[in-house]
Amino acid sequence: LASFNGKKIGVSKDSFQEGLFRDWVAQMGLDVEIVELMTGESENVALTDSGELDAYVSIDTYGGVHSLVPVVRIGSSDYFFTLSNNRRDLLPQLESALEQIYNESRYYNQFLQEKYLDSLSISFYCTREELDWLSGHGKIRVGCEDDYLPFCARDAETGEVTGALQDFFHLAGNVVSNAELPFEAVPFPTITDAMNALHRGELDCIFPVAMDTYDAEEYGVLNTTTCMRAEMYVSVRSAAQRDFSLENELTVAIEAGDVNYTTFLMDYFPNWKYVYYETKEACCQAVYRGHADCVLTCNYRLNLNADLFEKYGLTTISTGRAVSYSFAVDRHSERLYSILNKAINFVRDSSIDASLAAYSYVDKDFSLQAFLRRIYSPSSAYSPRFCSPFSRS
Repeated sequence: LASFNGKKIGVSKDSFQEGLFRDWVAQMGLDVEIVELMTGESENVALTDSGELDAYVSIDTYGGVHSLVPVVRIGSSDYFFTLSNNRRDLLPQLESALEQIYNESRYYNQFLQEKYLDSLSISFYCTREELDWLSGHGKIRVGCEDDYLPFCARDAETGEVTGALQDFFHLAGNVVSNAELPFEAVPFPTITDAMNALHRGELDCIFPVAMDTYDAEEYGVLNTTTCMRAEMYVSVRSAAQRDFSLENELTVAIEAGDVNYTTFLMDYFPNWKYVYYETKEACCQAVYRGHADCVLTCNYRLNLNADLFEKYGLTTISTGRAVSYSFAVDRHSERLYSILNKAINFVRDSSIDASLAAYSYVDKDFSLQAFLRRIYSPSSAYSPRFCSPFSRS
């Protein structure tokens, strides 16, 4: 804030912003030259662009329209309808309509703010400190779990990284108006391996991570705003489906190194026990053999694991709970933490959801083994009870 001292700062004369600005200057103890302007918005912006003014006080919606970059917020105000003295009869109707809206939607104002103003607000720009960090750092190295579509995976033939995370890089790379964000995905066998690499300084952040505040502090990281969401399911033996209940004390098979699932269980099903296995297939085998009651899977990976579930006779049941995935950065990386949050806020959820859905589908060849297994499944419509698969007809 000391950089404001001695600067010429323009503000529209007798405006609401002028009052806010004068109060803010006094509160901050700044020594600035306030220039009262009586021209229009375009003229005021031109004065700032030309250098006649060092800064200009305006509402945040103009930040994304003009060439100016917002640097600090000095205050805020609610918006109101203004009625003509000749139409006082409209006031009760407006008050009633607004009250009805608030009763039906408690977060109506927040929705309007996010829809119409947030995309043009101060968060759309990187600060000077963030720009300095980006210019001196290079690519943002993101550790991720390999072979973990739809989130991230390495193409076996080309070696290139693919998945929703790579799509996020493309979407977020140019979302900040005054900077480009260069990302680089670095796959690891497990998210725990990526976490260890982060602590060794080999990475800048990791994804996907689903930790609460306590766990993040224990791991020495900061969690960004939620980037992707997924619903959680359990797969159980089909024969045990009728007696299965989420209220029971269950034993869950989890892939080793997946800290996200253990956090999910501690948050939503603390009475469940969990046992680690090396692979997803080993988890399914454990359930099939009765060593565990179920295996956890997010909704976007159900199709990818469908063959395994069918092979071991497992049925999928929704937990009714969802997990929120974020980036995790080192607790001392405040600049990167801020940059990532800005990028996440301006990437549309619909784009991310579409990417997750696209990568959750895999076009697989239908093998003879899978065909025979499906034919002789007791629940299959193609069972020999209905037709003979080897009949000439």
